[in-house]
Amino acid sequence: MPGDLQNVVYHSRARGPALVSALSLLTDGSETTRRLGKASRQRTRNEFSVGAMVEKSVAVYDWVIRGGQRLAPPPGAKGES
Repeated sequence: MPGDLQNVVYHSRARGPALVSALSLLTDGSETTRRLGKASRQRTRNEFSVGAMVEKSVAVYDWVIRGGQRLAPPPGAKGES
């Protein structure tokens, strides 16, 4: 079920009823809703904590100081897996 929601929201090809149906999963108060909420809170804490933001900022500065010569973007850069 969450995979279906992810496909609808992130790939944004569905319209109308399919989008309404997928988003309704977030408002039904089910265990899935609670699990998704908990996972989202944890991910936010992990990725946007002060420590994480400092680490990502330092990586960007390091990358710039080195002239952006790495083969890959700095850790945590948008588009990185």
